[in-house]
Amino acid sequence: MLYVAAPRCHPNSAIARFGFSKIFPVPGRIGAVKIAGRVFFPPLLPKFPARHPFSGNMNSPLRRLLTILAAWGLAAVAAGALRLMLHVPPFMVPLLIGGLTAALAAAAFGSGWMAGAVRSIGTRAILRVHLLRFIGFYFLLLHAHGRLPREFAERAGWGDVIAAAGAFILLLVPPGAGFSRSLAVWNWIGLIDLVVAVGTAGWLNIARPGSMSELAGLPLALVPLWIVPILLASHLVLFRRIGAEKPGD
Repeated sequence: MLYVAAPRCHPNSAIARFGFSKIFPVPGRIGAVKIAGRVFFPPLLPKFPARHPFSGNMNSPLRRLLTILAAWGLAAVAAGALRLMLHVPPFMVPLLIGGLTAALAAAAFGSGWMAGAVRSIGTRAILRVHLLRFIGFYFLLLHAHGRLPREFAERAGWGDVIAAAGAFILLLVPPGAGFSRSLAVWNWIGLIDLVVAVGTAGWLNIARPGSMSELAGLPLALVPLWIVPILLASHLVLFRRIGAEKPGD
């Protein structure tokens, strides 16, 4: 058993709330990993100010927004479990994604509580969400096993991996003019990748019925029904911030 000094923490953090303000016991290996992580990878460790979407002191609008997104995700899980996408006309799938994206973007750009909740989310928090796009490697793996068409796997797969890698690099870039310019370039690349992926999937659905059936079941049903609309809307949010020259941190 190794006893290590607890790092100074935010007064609202779990450590402070439960009173571990002096020392706490952790297994030796785990303690060493945690210490090494803080020493060697400080740029990768998230900072949790009070308004951060993953902090314990979330404001009420942000909590409501995350609850809605979670409920939407559960609905997508149910649709995937029932494979409901197989009963949707092929030409409707891109329209469905576009409609979900438009609804989310309209709420984000409006004047209601949801717009305020979106504004409270930092730019770097949005970039962390785009790390989900490393799922592109899974697309390539499914194609290797004959479960996804080559056109979709290569375009969406490598495009998503590039976008995720770009988001990861941006998280290491300090705030400033260089960050803002890099963010603008990355945002265009990420948006174009999603548009190409949705267009390719829609075309394959029509030209080769059944070729995209893998996206109708779990876990990939979450991609068109939940992940892609959120990512598309986040790109639009970032474009607005870049246009206002306030990309944030």
